[in-house]
Amino acid sequence: MAACLCALVALASPVPSAAAPGGGQRIFFRAQGSNGYRLYALGEGATGALVLTRGRRPDHPGASASVYIARAKAGRTRFSGTFGKLGRLDVRFRPSGRVKYGKRHRHCIGPDRYATHYGVFAGTIRFKGEGGYTAVRAHRVKGRMVTPAVLDCFSLLRFHRTATIWDALFSPSTMNLTGRPSPEVISSIDLRSPPRLPHLLGGHGRRTALSAAWHVGVSAEAFGAFERGRRRPVFFAGTLQSQERLAVVRLAAAVGTPADLLASNSLGTAAVTPPPPFGGEATFRHFDNGTKSWTGSLAVSLPGAPGVPLTGPQFKVALNRGL
Repeated sequence: MAACLCALVALASPVPSAAAPGGGQRIFFRAQGSNGYRLYALGEGATGALVLTRGRRPDHPGASASVYIARAKAGRTRFSGTFGKLGRLDVRFRPSGRVKYGKRHRHCIGPDRYATHYGVFAGTIRFKGEGGYTAVRAHRVKGRMVTPAVLDCFSLLRFHRTATIWDALFSPSTMNLTGRPSPEVISSIDLRSPPRLPHLLGGHGRRTALSAAWHVGVSAEAFGAFERGRRRPVFFAGTLQSQERLAVVRLAAAVGTPADLLASNSLGTAAVTPPPPFGGEATFRHFDNGTKSWTGSLAVSLPGAPGVPLTGPQFKVALNRGL
């Protein structure tokens, strides 16, 4: 499942970021949209991304977001890009003079810490989601510019890295799936780092994992359900639609109850009934002749794409249980 989502987003990227480690800038601002949605705009080198999501709702205990990735010009004081028929950005950064420096890192080539410059972005910000699920219009918003775009540092344990889009949206370290993403985390995203499934299910107990995915050309869908020991199961879904100059990655996650993921001891059958933004149910069967089936009414509602079906013969499905 994790490999599937990484490949999915790699296909989505229209161009790689032009920023090199130890140089360039990373641009971030947010703006309020209609119907409770919030737009997070990120720019780095030749890549721009718009993240559309909204906070907690009583009828929607999970989290979902749509990420629009396109060619852009992001650097120095300007951020401009066109996101197909959905909208465009053309803003210039006006620093306020406030600068915040991050902690220093060892063994770096070039800069050894991030510098965050605060200010406002002025110009044109226009976006209208598919089917009108939200609309954003603004001419002046607060934001920040981070330099360098990415540190080039090494430690004995791991390379230093910035957050992925998935990290920022779903706060995996705290399992905070019901609040707004943290601007501090989301502004630290390296756009060359694709979204990937976080390591949510650490700890003790046997791990049960159900995954279903399909991929044709530049379109893909993936669903996953994970449970470790007696912990509550976590459900994920991701879809990809890619055009010549625009890619749309939609993501969803929710925490269910133990009854929402039931798998037989023999791993021959499994049933899932995840909570919103998912709906319906799905059944997995592994027959004696080696064939598998993945059927049911399971679907997920994503920003701009309500009721995306997550079952059918096109899905490759697997059920595993490990230590």
